[in-house]
Amino acid sequence: MNDQNWLDKFQCLCHWCNYEKGENCKVCTIESCLGCELYDPLAYSGLMLKLTPELVERLTSLANKSGIPLKKLVNDIIESSVADAEKKS
Repeated sequence: MNDQNWLDKFQCLCHWCNYEKGENCKVCTIESCLGCELYDPLAYSGLMLKLTPELVERLTSLANKSGIPLKKLVNDIIESSVADAEKKS
């Protein structure tokens, strides 16, 4: 690696997570890893969620029907749920 701080960016992943990350990287179409959440999750709030394939399919379908990007849809749903929980507490 050319980056002097490569060890700081090294990620320790379980076998399954590493496999999933590798599969995503195989089909990736961006030219550089530098803008990717999988490359540097801490630059993107440091949170990655493992969702069931069924839930991802439902969310994707909802995003497509509503014309909202999937990431925005998921963020909006979580934000709304947290706001509701905060009102109840």
